[in-house]
Amino acid sequence: SMLLTLSMVTSMLQLTVLAADSYKDQTMDGYYTVDAQGNVGNTEATSVTEDGFTLSKTIQQNQKQVLKNIYLSFFYGAKLGIIGLNGSGKSSLLKIIAGIDKDYQGEVVFAPGYSVGYLEQDPKLDPSKTVIDIVREGVQPIMDMLAEFDKVNEAFADPDADFDALLARQAELQDKLDAADAWNIDSKLERAMDALQCPPDDQPVSTLSGGERRRVALCRLLLQQPDVLLLDEPTNHLDA
Repeated sequence: SMLLTLSMVTSMLQLTVLAADSYKDQTMDGYYTVDAQGNVGNTEATSVTEDGFTLSKTIQQNQKQVLKNIYLSFFYGAKLGIIGLNGSGKSSLLKIIAGIDKDYQGEVVFAPGYSVGYLEQDPKLDPSKTVIDIVREGVQPIMDMLAEFDKVNEAFADPDADFDALLARQAELQDKLDAADAWNIDSKLERAMDALQCPPDDQPVSTLSGGERRRVALCRLLLQQPDVLLLDEPTNHLDA
């Protein structure tokens, strides 16, 4: 089954399928499927059901239609690049797939149970936080469980506590934390930050350059391990 079914559009965009050993340029002018090996299949419009999806996007400020009547579906593992001039709708398309932009005509349908991660061109990071604070957001469920585990342990000091309930919750959290390898989370975050050459973990976000902000945001996103990863100009301003 397809991971994503999308009726996209574009008179000004080109989709490039990134295969393992080669680049295959395919201008999207009809109905396509893409598999995990980067193979592109073109079908006639008549093969799509009568009520098949069509996706369109018009910029309200100037009434410019940047996406129009393209149908795309791809399997898990496919890698696609989107190429186009400034203002051609690249970011709009990614935001639509990510579920951020709701102002369009058409429908985007994911297979059930898949998560989507999106790295925008200018990541919005809380300036009051440090680098490690932002990176930890990528494993927030684990951090929350660790915090609750500490609170449960502290609650044992209360002589009036419900010890049976505390023991049950402690055991439940222990199992989940063991399964997530949570006890090694700090070393995992350190390795991820080193791999992406992130700034020092105690550096305030407010002092980061544009490239450093993108590195930190990308580190956070990769730690979330989304099934679908959407990167909007991921190498732009990385200070590489």
